[in-house]
Amino acid sequence: MTVLLVLFPEQRGIDLITPDAQSRAFWSSVLRTFGGMGSRRDDVFGSVLRQLSLLVRNPGCLVTLLRYVRFRLQQEHLGLEVLWRFVWGRALGLNIVLHNFMSTGELTEPRSEVVQQRLSACTFRGALKRGEDWIAVPMCTMNTEYREAIYAEQIAVGGRDGSDGVKR
Repeated sequence: MTVLLVLFPEQRGIDLITPDAQSRAFWSSVLRTFGGMGSRRDDVFGSVLRQLSLLVRNPGCLVTLLRYVRFRLQQEHLGLEVLWRFVWGRALGLNIVLHNFMSTGELTEPRSEVVQQRLSACTFRGALKRGEDWIAVPMCTMNTEYREAIYAEQIAVGGRDGSDGVKR
């Protein structure tokens, strides 16, 4: 995964996650503070309020953010003008996430510690109904153990709503 800052109009991408110690420390801090906070279903105002409330409750995070921004701007030989560009929409964030799915062979080998660690750390999960309950299953497991059965069930009932789409 990486987070890019894209500058306009030149469409220059700046990788905000670099392999140095300061970057790792900053992003670890961000994940500890903001991890698990979703905003997809929020309106922008509600999302910004929630993020600001976290910053108010964690003022050290704001100091860390300002230090990191200064550090990254210096690394990229950029001045404070990039902050104004961000405020005016001439710089935008872009997240790029790649997922390395494990194969059936990797998952069916005797469960190694590495496989178990990867499955427990996986954040890309699918919903699977077990009886009356829904559980979150790592997508590697979903793809290799459950996907074919789910597809077969959908085909058997003719889709989600049970109709086969054929007018009679």
